[in-house]
Amino acid sequence: MTLELISIKRLTEFDEDPDISWLQQDYEDCTEAEQILYKDQDKKRLDALNNDEWNFIGIQAKAEIHINGISETITSPGLWGIEDDSDESYLEEIYQEQKDELAEMLRELGFSDAQLLEAVN
Repeated sequence: MTLELISIKRLTEFDEDPDISWLQQDYEDCTEAEQILYKDQDKKRLDALNNDEWNFIGIQAKAEIHINGISETITSPGLWGIEDDSDESYLEEIYQEQKDELAEMLRELGFSDAQLLEAVN
């Protein structure tokens, strides 16, 4: 069997079904002042979401490979429910975690660490 690793890239997609329950909490364990503050912040964030000022995304690592000359795409499971206006360093951290998961999958298929290193550079 001939294995060729073409590339590993970041895949960012719109999250069509995010969990927004954290924006609709009661904050029962907080003081009344904290409840008012947090509910107000959450309402503003939810309104901004509803006005498409930000969205939720998912991040995966995607590998393009050839197995006996046939092109295939393999993706990591991904992490979803990420706020797309998060700091780029956080998004990159998630991508790195996804690359690590994908690397384990690719090793199970028979790709070497050298091939993995070459594909991400």
